[in-house]
Order: sequence, then structure tokens, then C-alpha cells
Amino acid sequence: MNSVTSKIVSEAVSHSAQMKDLDRLGLLQAQIAELTEQAEVIKDAFKNAGEGKYVGDLYKATVTMSPRNVVDYKTLIADLNVSDDLIAKYTKQSVSIAIRVTAR
Repeated sequence: MNSVTSKIVSEAVSHSAQMKDLDRLGLLQAQIAELTEQAEVIKDAFKNAGEGKYVGDLYKATVTMSPRNVVDYKTLIADLNVSDDLIAKYTKQSVSIAIRVTAR
């Protein structure tokens, strides 16, 4: 096999492996979504039951409720008439990588 043919075969094998990995990733994400939905239903039941300690055969859980304060920065900035230039001066930028997998 010459180098061109070898490269083509190698790329095809690599592409095939990527497709299998992609399909596996999609299946895993679907399973995670289903399990997450089930977990949220159970968590909601414990939240509705209220604060306390709960003990099962294998696991235990503690439900606590704590007040949380959140500053509405968008409204605060508008009320203080903060300029776009000043906002830009204190804005940090980072890179976010997202991989979105959907069924075909």
C-alpha cells in the first residue's frame, strides 16, 4: 500500500471510530437525561417532604433550606447609569466550548 492509500485508509478508520464515539456519546447523553429526570422527581419529593434526615438501606440524605441573596446586577447597573465603556473595562472574557449532540 502506498503512502496516499495508507493515509486515506487511516483517515477512514479514524472517521469511522469518531462516528462510533459520537453515537456512543449521544446514547450516553440520552441515558443521562433520562436518569437526571428520574433523579429530579425523587429530589422534588424530598424537597416537598421538608427539612430533615432521611435514611435508606444504602444511602442517607439531609434536606436543608438556606436563604440565598442574589444581586440583580443588570438592574443595578441600569439604576447607577453605568456606561458600556466602564462595563467593558471590568468584563473578563473566557472561552467556552460546547458540544451539542442531537439524534439524526
